[in-house]
Amino acid sequence: MRTLLAFLLLIGNTIYSQVRFEDYFIPKTLRIDYYHSGNHINEYYVLDRAMEEPYWSGSKDNLFDVFDYGHHRVFVTDSATGTLIFSKGYSSLFAEWRVGEEAKNQCGNFTETVLVPFPKKTVQLEFFTRNKSNIWVSIASFYVNPQTSIVENQDLVFFENVKIHDSGMPEENLDIVFLAEGYTSEQMDKFLSDCNKLATSLLSIEPFQKNKNKINIWAVKSVSTESGVSNPVNEVFKETVLGASFNTFNTERYLMSLDHFAIRDAASNVPYDHIYVIVNSDEYGGGGIYNFYSIGTSSNAFSDFLLFHEFGHTLGGLADEYVSDDEAFQELYNSNFEPWEPNITTLNAFERKWKKSVKKNTPVPTPENINGNIIGVYEGAGYTTHGVYRPMKDCIMRSANQRKYCKICENALTKTILFYAE
Repeated sequence: MRTLLAFLLLIGNTIYSQVRFEDYFIPKTLRIDYYHSGNHINEYYVLDRAMEEPYWSGSKDNLFDVFDYGHHRVFVTDSATGTLIFSKGYSSLFAEWRVGEEAKNQCGNFTETVLVPFPKKTVQLEFFTRNKSNIWVSIASFYVNPQTSIVENQDLVFFENVKIHDSGMPEENLDIVFLAEGYTSEQMDKFLSDCNKLATSLLSIEPFQKNKNKINIWAVKSVSTESGVSNPVNEVFKETVLGASFNTFNTERYLMSLDHFAIRDAASNVPYDHIYVIVNSDEYGGGGIYNFYSIGTSSNAFSDFLLFHEFGHTLGGLADEYVSDDEAFQELYNSNFEPWEPNITTLNAFERKWKKSVKKNTPVPTPENINGNIIGVYEGAGYTTHGVYRPMKDCIMRSANQRKYCKICENALTKTILFYAE
């Protein structure tokens, strides 16, 4: 078991500065596919396959997670010396599912993938999950020998791709990939048009606008047999390349895919750091999970908002700031512990959040009727009415009426962009 404190001490250790990419890795990707199973009490990792992919688009300088975001984390250790050589935090559909009613009565099984730089020698991958006390707990570990453990991915399909915004070398920039879902071969012109519209929108708002020279955007023409997307509520079922569907976890507008391997297969056609799936539909719906993937519909009046909001989850680890009546979400945040997301707080460790940005005379908590749209501590966030707080009255992460991030969310996204691009 490793506590948050222990990990933060590791961050400050000088061994981090001694790990050079070229000493341990080659500029390709080791893709680990596995099954994440369990219920509301227990969880298990079962390795499916380890594969070599041709690109490493991540930073070669920033090899260690400095954010401490996510429900899960992977540590990569050189097995011969025990040296920690890479780490990354992320979240998953499993983490959301296990707090719902189904997980109290049955086990679930989800496909997941982690990407790490391709090692020169045998490495150990150790997987951690936060427990209910917000402490990191080691769940599973696998050894991967790059000479004997790697298998070919026979399922990979080549899809044509286009680079629609070019800022240079992948390892020196944040690389975003748009994947097509529910577009037939005859609809690829529409897909590219949708990509260009969304890319233009994304690069027109902060912090993406001021960092557009640090961002690459790719479009992968992943072709579906049928047009559109499944919606079980309306008894609509489509055969699509990524298997996306509305009504995920019985939430009507929650649009996700349970076939994570298919998403990674399509994305592997280009160098990428973050995935956004564009779904060929005019209905409202989407979803986003930190360092996992995000998804939204293409032809809705709120399609740009969906991109901004869901990508805020995926890239910046931002939490939802709105309140929900859905009881399944009420257990996501324990009021006795500080959430890991940078834009919400329970005031248990507010000094780690945006406390320094709150002006001296601003009341904490901050009343909604205070004059001006100032940075404060407003109650009502993380789906709950009481006990969880947000930094401003409104933001993309709270309301579909907004088309910009608040300063706290913007700052969090900026730090992530620079992590990939500096």
